[in-house]
Amino acid sequence: MNKIEAVFFDAHNTIIRLSPEAPDIYYLVGKEYGSKASLEDYRTTYNSLRDEWFSHPLRLEAIQSQDHDKRKEWWMLFVKAVYKGVGLDSVSDEHFERVYNSFTGTQYWQVFDDVLETLELLKKMNIKLGVISNWDTRLMKILKDVDLFDKFEQVTISSDVGHEKPSPKIFMIAAKNLEVSLNSSIYVGDSPEKDVVAANNAGMKGILISRDRVNYSDLDTIFDLRDLINYIKKDN
Repeated sequence: MNKIEAVFFDAHNTIIRLSPEAPDIYYLVGKEYGSKASLEDYRTTYNSLRDEWFSHPLRLEAIQSQDHDKRKEWWMLFVKAVYKGVGLDSVSDEHFERVYNSFTGTQYWQVFDDVLETLELLKKMNIKLGVISNWDTRLMKILKDVDLFDKFEQVTISSDVGHEKPSPKIFMIAAKNLEVSLNSSIYVGDSPEKDVVAANNAGMKGILISRDRVNYSDLDTIFDLRDLINYIKKDN
């Protein structure tokens, strides 16, 4: 591997996290609009629908066309499917917007404790910093609201570039925009397949952040983002 010039990060569960998690937020908002379902009902329903709906043709078309309105239209369909699954057949526009906007701001998003120190140390090492995420434009507001946006020189989101992980194209676009080579870049994420294997396939060095301290013998794994510093010093 060449001397490391840049480190890119995944967003959700790598540098920021939801507290509580998404199904719990649907539950909290649902109660405001008359839902009587239990928290466990929401968790079961959300998790059973997620994979199917995240591969929905409308969502994929929205990403490829870079059409934010179509992506929001898909979100409305998904939100309605979750609430229908817990017995709430009617979801008003106001209810949908309440859910949609709950996933921005600082109410539910938190920065992991190891992030700011790691970013500061990498900056001192003259490492360029970026984000690559399967997300829509709300991520920009989230990063600004939690005071992270200005820490990065570039943020690449799937809804803007028309490709999402594990496609190698999103990694290639991010590297080009940051003016670094793929083989001098590291990508850190929490998903073995969509982050680490995908980055490796694109030509970046993928590193897994395993916050539950599960070690993957076939993947480069760290348990704390600050471990990146010694990793880079060793290679540089």
